[in-house]
Amino acid sequence: AMVGAPDDFLPRLLSKEEHLHKQWHVIAPSRPSVKFHRLNPNHIEPLLHIATEPKNLVHQRPNGKPYTEEEIQDLRTKTLSQLDTLPTTIIEFLIVEEGEAKGYAGIYNIKKDEGTAGVGLVIDSPYWGQGLGELTVCCLIQICFLLGLEKVELGTMKSNLAMRKVMKKVGGDAYEFVVDIPGRGIVCEVAADFERSHWKDVVLQINF
Repeated sequence: AMVGAPDDFLPRLLSKEEHLHKQWHVIAPSRPSVKFHRLNPNHIEPLLHIATEPKNLVHQRPNGKPYTEEEIQDLRTKTLSQLDTLPTTIIEFLIVEEGEAKGYAGIYNIKKDEGTAGVGLVIDSPYWGQGLGELTVCCLIQICFLLGLEKVELGTMKSNLAMRKVMKKVGGDAYEFVVDIPGRGIVCEVAADFERSHWKDVVLQINF
């Protein structure tokens, strides 16, 4: 178990070699049955299922319009391309518990020079209300601080009351913050910031 990061933690965390061959994962000893696997090409199908399931996207696609086969294929291609290039501004995870993929999450827009990043997650609807959202948010924020960042932003939609509850429980004060992504529309309406100086560390186990 660890809170502080060993000297080789950052290069190993972002290493393409480690990523492709070791397929590392993170565990929080508070709920060791849940593993956050660094996203790799083997995860593409469970990821796509969760990412395109209409029930999971009720806040992002409120019209309930399902993804077309063309949109799913486009998402598959883009995700595999990203996993191939492995940009150091993004770290994504598949959330697995007892062999079941229950969601995915990520650290996005990592800006080392500014010490900031954003985090996001989608939990598969059959597993809502089981504490996975709070656990995932805490783990993502802790990883950001292990990376040496100072401030983490978590955003959601106004209608997503469950995530807003998690924000508050984890210690964030929500404020209006609209993010409109071309081709996807509005993906965020409220956000909360978490600062290293006010964060209570979460113990993590990182297995390379």
